[in-house]
Amino acid sequence: MKRGVRIIRPVSKDGSLFIAPMTSEERTQEQTIARPATSSALALALTVLLALAFLAGGLLRPGFNYDLLPYAALSKEMRGAGGKQETYRELEAQLGHSRYESLFLLTPYKVRMYEDDVYFDANLPLYRVKPLYVFLCSLVARLTGSDVGATYAVSSLATAAAVLLSWAILRRIGAPTGSWQLALPLSWAVAGGLSLAQLSTPDALAAFLTLLLVWIALAESWTAWRAACLVLVIVLDVAARTDMVLFVASLCVCEAVFRPHHRRVAVIAGAAALASYLTINRLVGSYGYVAVLNFAFVDRDRLLVPDLVPHVFGYLRALLFGVLMLFSSGYATGGLLLAVSLSAVAAVREWRLRASSEGSRYNAPVLALSATLVLYLVARFVLFPQPEARYITGICVLSGVLFARAAQPMQDT
Repeated sequence: MKRGVRIIRPVSKDGSLFIAPMTSEERTQEQTIARPATSSALALALTVLLALAFLAGGLLRPGFNYDLLPYAALSKEMRGAGGKQETYRELEAQLGHSRYESLFLLTPYKVRMYEDDVYFDANLPLYRVKPLYVFLCSLVARLTGSDVGATYAVSSLATAAAVLLSWAILRRIGAPTGSWQLALPLSWAVAGGLSLAQLSTPDALAAFLTLLLVWIALAESWTAWRAACLVLVIVLDVAARTDMVLFVASLCVCEAVFRPHHRRVAVIAGAAALASYLTINRLVGSYGYVAVLNFAFVDRDRLLVPDLVPHVFGYLRALLFGVLMLFSSGYATGGLLLAVSLSAVAAVREWRLRASSEGSRYNAPVLALSATLVLYLVARFVLFPQPEARYITGICVLSGVLFARAAQPMQDT
């Protein structure tokens, strides 16, 4: 029975009709239909509100993290509006002298970046390896006149777009349904979506492109057009943040294993990601993985750039510290462990359905995606033992949605 439709019954000998009152059974059926629709509308409304809130929060209350400085300098260089000195002047004018000093001139590393032009230039290849983010910042700055503002404007817009795109992913998965869809806005709130929007880093842009990649990959069939779009988004994702080659590699492996009819496209996609990674690193003069590892985790004072010497004990110390951070009380560092756990639950559920009598409920795209998240998160932590939420916010949201899908009672799905 469709919602809101009354059964029309004859009640008199002359054949006259009237709309009979609903029976208790019919009323229960209508309430059952209405409840999921109401919950879905609420989840969508909250998702849209979060997207708008993140956009406003990122634009009105930016984080002014230190990475803003080299990215804004590169943005100025790209559009021919100066570089380092002009960026420092714009920052001081926007923040005021005291706040400017407290954010950008307090540590030995920051002081040397300010005073030593050669050292500043030596640091720039560490940021040039995110060319898409720099390009978009320069593009926005041409319109607004502010490269500093462009760095967090791009992050705000990308975060809002990622939130809305995640709803499309939830709909493509087909579950969770009803009130379980509230897992999506809840995951964004818990995973640090607002913080992502406030940062002047390529993390929000990478999160959006990664979710776009997932949305395309979840399709049942990969047509030639869809495969071309997949490859294009992969190239852009790696250009936004080169370490996303790990996610693409994980996705390609899991697609090849769990969706054999996608193997050919998966190989092409993996090759495109690797080619993009190698090309970007060569064009921008990247120092390579060892130098990045030493800069981020080993050389704590960061006064030697580039440090191209492998430090095994330094890496092991950083790995141990990262493991300890995983079990800290804050989500900013403990979220990675939670995301791995939630993704693993979703993967195990699909794996069991695959082998059970309920094989018709098995969803190969969901199994491939769940396994991808587990593989990527573990690989990323081993190679870059820094479990900060901003690197994996979009991944954490996906893990929350997949867990809700796995936890939803079978009769509700």
